[in-house]
Amino acid sequence: MFGHELLHDGIVPKRLDLPLPEGLERALDVFVGNRVRAAVILTLCEKGSASIKEMMETLGLDRSVVGLHLRNLETLGIVYVTPPRDQKDVRYRYFHLNRTLLHDALSGLTQLNSDTRELPSDPTSGIE
Repeated sequence: MFGHELLHDGIVPKRLDLPLPEGLERALDVFVGNRVRAAVILTLCEKGSASIKEMMETLGLDRSVVGLHLRNLETLGIVYVTPPRDQKDVRYRYFHLNRTLLHDALSGLTQLNSDTRELPSDPTSGIE
């Protein structure tokens, strides 16, 4: 579908600014392309909340890997931590899902099936 027509000066663009349905951008950040992130979300769905140690044991992954994905999800607002990170001398922090934002992200994905907007006829429009 997209081939050499996306190349500009022989370089693949770093970013495509194609029009996306509202909410899809967050959904792509949350879900697409990362099984670990999806596993973290599913684990928190099942457990309700979990410490990083519990997540490591459940997923069988290294602390740095689990921590990276928890922080990414926290940055997106999908996960929050208690007690807050600015509170010092805490033995355990527990991670929770922000179910409202998770629902919004899932809605962004399901909107793809029902969105009837037409894509631009020129696939190179919006390329930086």
